[in-house]
Amino acid sequence: MSYVAFSSRIKTTMETLGSLKKVYDYEPKNPEGFPFCSILPVDGGDTAKDSCDNETVYTFRVQILDDMASEQVTREEIETRMREVADSTLLLFREKNLFLPEGGLFHIVKNNSFKYVEREGGYSRVFEVLIEIKEFNELT
Repeated sequence: MSYVAFSSRIKTTMETLGSLKKVYDYEPKNPEGFPFCSILPVDGGDTAKDSCDNETVYTFRVQILDDMASEQVTREEIETRMREVADSTLLLFREKNLFLPEGGLFHIVKNNSFKYVEREGGYSRVFEVLIEIKEFNELT
C-alpha cells in the first residue's frame, strides 16, 4: 500500500466522528470550522525481521485542533470538548481494525498528547495521536 492509501483510510475513519467540523489530509491555514482534524505523514521505513520477512512502517500524526480565541464558547467548554474528542478518537482506533479483511497489515496507537499551539489569530488546543501502520512483506 502507500501513504496515499493509508492517509485516505485514516481520513475516512476520522470522518465518522460527528463532532469534527472537517477532516483534512493536510494542515489548513484557514480551516472551515472548529474542531477540525489534520492527518499528516510523519515518517516511515523498512525493518528486516529475519531472512524471510521484513516490515514497512508508516507513521501518521492525527491532530485535532480547537480554537481558544472563540468568544462563543468558554475555555472550560473547549477543554471538555477536546477531551471528549480525544476519548472518541482513541476508542475508534482501538476498536476498529482499519485493514480487515486485508492481510499483512495492522495499526497501533503509538502515542497521544495534549498541547497548545500558536496559530494566526490566537492559540489552538491540540490533541494529537500517532498511528503506526505496519505492513509485513515476504522476501523471496
